[in-house]
Amino acid sequence: MKIKQIIPIVLLAIFSVGCESVQPISANTQSIILKTPEHRPTVLGGSVDFPVGVYAPDFQTVEGTYYKAPTMIIWNALGTHRPRRGGLFIPRPDAKDKEQGAWLDQEEDSGLLSMGASSTTRLWRFSEPVLYEIQTNTP
Repeated sequence: MKIKQIIPIVLLAIFSVGCESVQPISANTQSIILKTPEHRPTVLGGSVDFPVGVYAPDFQTVEGTYYKAPTMIIWNALGTHRPRRGGLFIPRPDAKDKEQGAWLDQEEDSGLLSMGASSTTRLWRFSEPVLYEIQTNTP
């Protein structure tokens, strides 16, 4: 094979690896409200702090809905406390894995070479659920 024939095949493989079944938010999906700050453990002794406020539905997958925090969440790891874009993942009622999770938007850290090679969203699940209320639309 010539190099000109290989390049499109390699590029297609790279860009299809990170594809996930991301869907637009359903019209009836409401925002959620955290009335108190929440702190949850993540991996390797790390933790995440969720701020108080209204979390708007950002996107969904077959597993659940990703709600974007009203301000940055704080990712605590190895003695650092780093503000990150992300929010709270709520699984669908019929999902196999019922654990909620913290998600981070990794796009701020990605470069041109990693674009499409992996998902820009990372999810860390935790066992103790975050308490929230569903925002009702009042006139």
